[in-house]
Amino acid sequence: MPQKIEGKFYPLQNEEWLKLCNLLTHSELKVLLHLRTLEPYGDRYQESSTADVASVLGISQRSVQRALLRLSELELIELEITKFRFKTKSKLATPTSPSDTHDANATPMSRQRHPCRVNDTHVANAVRNAVTASVPER
Repeated sequence: MPQKIEGKFYPLQNEEWLKLCNLLTHSELKVLLHLRTLEPYGDRYQESSTADVASVLGISQRSVQRALLRLSELELIELEITKFRFKTKSKLATPTSPSDTHDANATPMSRQRHPCRVNDTHVANAVRNAVTASVPER
């Protein structure tokens, strides 16, 4: 006789699994299933951080942020952002360093990654050029 599973769990059905595999990127799927195992009933809000989820799943914090937004857009989760951290910078601060470009190029790309994110380096370079152009010459 099969033993009853104790504890809370999310009863994932095969049809749902196949639909999610065709709809989501690898990172989005990992984040969704992780969240569902933390709160399988969907009856209350749970607190977590992108840093914690990223660490547990072995993906970047930015990938977790993108996944959360997409999962929310698809109405697979209800996302409530209640906290954030920030640090102000001087207008003359350099927004990126050469290591940022290296990190952007070295980050592995999901096979289902949206084409606009194929090379995020152009975003960093555009920000750097905009800040450099706005700094008055002495």
